[in-house]
Amino acid sequence: NETEAEFPEDIYICINQNGVEILDAATKEVLAKFPYYNLNFNSNAISLFLEVRLGRTSRKYTFDTDIGDIIGDLIDDYMKLSEHEEKQDD
Repeated sequence: NETEAEFPEDIYICINQNGVEILDAATKEVLAKFPYYNLNFNSNAISLFLEVRLGRTSRKYTFDTDIGDIIGDLIDDYMKLSEHEEKQDD
């Protein structure tokens, strides 16, 4: 599993206006930042799936979590807000 190889077992998934950040739970070090314009995602009650576009390629990550639905809702809300703000700037 690519996710297991790249990140430690215990992480924080942080959602904010800039995108999704992955932090090491022990050190609080930022391990990865994924802006919303590079993301596709899916979630359910037990996991979060992220597909991150990097140029012509993409990387896929699956995170086991008890709050996948809540995280997915937050990502969706921020993505909609970001799209709305872009339209207002035009």
